[in-house]
Amino acid sequence: MQKMMSEDFDSDDEREFALMLSNANITIKMPEVPAHRETVQETDSDDEEKTNELFWQYRKQVADSNGFEVDKYPLLSSYLGLISPISWVNESEGLPKRIEKLSKKAIRQYDRDYKVNYDFVKVQKANQSLVAGFIYYITFEAKDANDGGSKIFQAEVFDGIEKTEVVSCRPKPPT
Repeated sequence: MQKMMSEDFDSDDEREFALMLSNANITIKMPEVPAHRETVQETDSDDEEKTNELFWQYRKQVADSNGFEVDKYPLLSSYLGLISPISWVNESEGLPKRIEKLSKKAIRQYDRDYKVNYDFVKVQKANQSLVAGFIYYITFEAKDANDGGSKIFQAEVFDGIEKTEVVSCRPKPPT
């Protein structure tokens, strides 16, 4: 086993993490670096500026819409916990049915909380964020069971391993 030297780390955080592992007698076997990769290339400053610009654009969309109206940002896709639109490309995997079930749960809670009676109609769109499970930001249509009027709702639903919880459900605010 090779001992790590100070110059093997890119930052103080990496050095601190390695020291913590060492003090706890934890060893992590690092993969071999291929021979053809002799140098690490620095991030191009134009790419870094574009990523920063996209990140702030993303944050503004999240803040303005509470996570319901967010574009897809492929350059930011490696960041865990970011909210991104769900692609409905492969409907056979059951995700659309899961989103529909979560929407129905949300509208039932809304009905109980506000003593109204809405029936789920259809999902319009959904975003997701991977956390300790998923947080879904679902925009869906529901119909008033009393007068037949249709309304667009937004629900934030946490879908974890051990529990599913409707965080919020509301009529979609005017834009």
